[in-house]
Amino acid sequence: MTLKEDASPDDLRALGDMLAGVAHEINNPLTSILGYAQLLLARTDLPEEAREDITSILEESRRGAKIVHGISSMARRRGGKREICDISEILADTVKINAQRISQTGIRLDLSLERNIGRTMADPGQLQQVFMNLITNAVQALQRKNSGERSLRIAARQRGETAVITIEDTGPGIAPEHMARIFDPFFTTRERGQGMGLGLSLSRAIIAGHGGTIRAESRVGEGATFRIDLPIVEPAPIMSYEAEPAGKTPPGKGEVIVVVDDERTNRDIFKRFLEGRGYRVEAFSNVEDAIQALPGLSARAVISDFKLPGKTGRDLYAHLGSRHPDLAKKFILISGDVLSEEVSRFIEETRVAVIEKPFALDRLAERLADIIHR
Repeated sequence: MTLKEDASPDDLRALGDMLAGVAHEINNPLTSILGYAQLLLARTDLPEEAREDITSILEESRRGAKIVHGISSMARRRGGKREICDISEILADTVKINAQRISQTGIRLDLSLERNIGRTMADPGQLQQVFMNLITNAVQALQRKNSGERSLRIAARQRGETAVITIEDTGPGIAPEHMARIFDPFFTTRERGQGMGLGLSLSRAIIAGHGGTIRAESRVGEGATFRIDLPIVEPAPIMSYEAEPAGKTPPGKGEVIVVVDDERTNRDIFKRFLEGRGYRVEAFSNVEDAIQALPGLSARAVISDFKLPGKTGRDLYAHLGSRHPDLAKKFILISGDVLSEEVSRFIEETRVAVIEKPFALDRLAERLADIIHR
């Protein structure tokens, strides 16, 4: 299990809300750090030594953003609702959450995720619970190994209409007399107080409930391998997560863009970047000021955060829908918490364009050009 096995649903929900809130708050300063680093790297007069340092800042900030995304994903995947989901993404998020703990124990981690694995219908939170449990068990087994190589290999691949996930360790292995019972409820070989023996039985129930199978293979002294097979219900989408090179995005021609964000640094970054791309930017720290100014602006698009002091991004969108319907079609939501129930419901209901904080500035320029010219 990834948390105390006797924790109540309310305890888990409260912990999830706390983790998601922390992730959201971290995303705002990360957006500023990434934004200023990108603005600096765009300068042509930057000394090479400074460029290398800023590139390192950018890379480390992106690494931090991935970690925060993993925490946010874990916190929000708890609702019991099934959806079409990306198995590799869930597995990668789980590994990221455990990566530091694994490296600190001296275990060599090998992660191999085949590209373009088809997607499955599942509860992402339950799948992550299974992956977390198997990874935790493997790490604990490897920590009991006193000599020899200690490695953990995690892989995902597609075989026909099945997604295959394997978690393989080089630990002490499982004794033959225990193999037949490892999935039994309350069966454990650990000392009293170190677990109730429910992790693997719950994992098997979850996987079976998703139309899949889980099985184990082991030899004493050579480690253990757990294999999960899950049915694929649709092919992987063909898409690119890389921002389009700046040269391919058409520049602005003086169009007025309204930006609403309560973070001063974010407003500054968006204004400097977009005005450098040929737009005219009017930035506001709250929805009320933006609404008051809109009639005299002839705006072509609105970029807004969701969580704002006073009225929210939803309120701004509703106002646009009733007073400026053309602008409602040119609305871009920027948010550091797109996985929250409130934000995700808004996105589902409105189908607005969305960019998740933190992000590459070129992606903002690309999305803006797309909605203005469509």
